[in-house]
Amino acid sequence: MVTKKKIEKWKTEQGLLLLTCWSRDGLTLEQIAKKMGVSYVTLFNWKEKDEQIFEALSNGKEVADYQVENALFQRCIGMDISETKVTIKPRADGSISTTEEKTIKHIMPDVTACLAWLNNRQSTKWKRNRDNIPTQEELDASKVTINVVNAGKDSKISANGESDEDKWEAEWNAAEDDESWGDE
Repeated sequence: MVTKKKIEKWKTEQGLLLLTCWSRDGLTLEQIAKKMGVSYVTLFNWKEKDEQIFEALSNGKEVADYQVENALFQRCIGMDISETKVTIKPRADGSISTTEEKTIKHIMPDVTACLAWLNNRQSTKWKRNRDNIPTQEELDASKVTINVVNAGKDSKISANGESDEDKWEAEWNAAEDDESWGDE
């Protein structure tokens, strides 16, 4: 009869809530059974025979997913919520006056929720980090050459900042350093 006592522990409000949460978190029946301190076979049998345990384990994932999906969708499109303001005031005769004021507020669509929805539902269009790595061809095509007019003569500066004049000067200096250059 130890099993009967154990099952009753898990049929309490807290026990069923734990089962629902573990199921919602994606734990397998084996993992849940281990957390409960029972064998997989015992949990499987309880699930088959007891409707409350079956509901807690089955609906935990699906219901939670739908609730989150629905909440996210509502934040994406905006929504109207009803708000009740209760005011309690003491009267001169010692009694209490209570008034309720109901208002409807519009919650604007949330851009972050929209991006989350689109990233997941239409990832080919909206995924944040699509494969945006440029090809070598794209990198080669993006090199920049700037023509600079300097004292009336044109020179080019490449993307690494080296100008034609720098190249010519380097060649000239190298040629001066070469002792055999002037002897010909």
